[in-house]
Amino acid sequence: MPSYFEQSSVLSVRCTVTNVIKTGAAFAATEGNDQVFIPVRIVTMHNLDIGDSVSAYVIDNAEASRSAKYRAIRVYVERRFADIVSERQSHLTEDTTPAAPAAPAPAPKRQSMTRDELRKAVEDCLAQPFCWSVADMAADIADDYEIKSVTPEFKQSVQNVLTSMHNAGDVAAVKVYANGSQERATSMFFARHVGMIETLLDYEVDDK
Repeated sequence: MPSYFEQSSVLSVRCTVTNVIKTGAAFAATEGNDQVFIPVRIVTMHNLDIGDSVSAYVIDNAEASRSAKYRAIRVYVERRFADIVSERQSHLTEDTTPAAPAAPAPAPKRQSMTRDELRKAVEDCLAQPFCWSVADMAADIADDYEIKSVTPEFKQSVQNVLTSMHNAGDVAAVKVYANGSQERATSMFFARHVGMIETLLDYEVDDK
């Protein structure tokens, strides 16, 4: 059976990825040197690697009888280790390297997308083995298509496409309720088909 947790039990910590194991999962260390277990799904979604600095929402992992004190349920990458190495190499060579020609100004970021572009972007997200919230999918699309900002209107456009696809039977959805007295779901997630949602839920249970 799936495990549930109260919102009050979720903590926010800053940590650094210290190990990526053969299964694809990872471990990180907090500023207080506590261990955080990061599931494969999150490692894959954010392409995490050793040395990356992240902010993580975590829950207690004691019941899992594992060495990690916490288990990550969501992370946000603050800084890539590869970027740190690149900056240090740049500092070592900046005194001896001739100045490069000025790079052309980057193209301005877009304000919006056409409906066809947005539909294709949503389908590209759904082709990945993840369950998506509207907010996460909107942020991912905005990053890939260089949209200037993730506005409420842009999120609503993503929601409209997902709802249309769901009504047509092209995408599966699952609603999450914090308690049985709620009339509206706390969260809603989308995936390409029901089997993918069931597989991801089973995987998380087995992994824990």
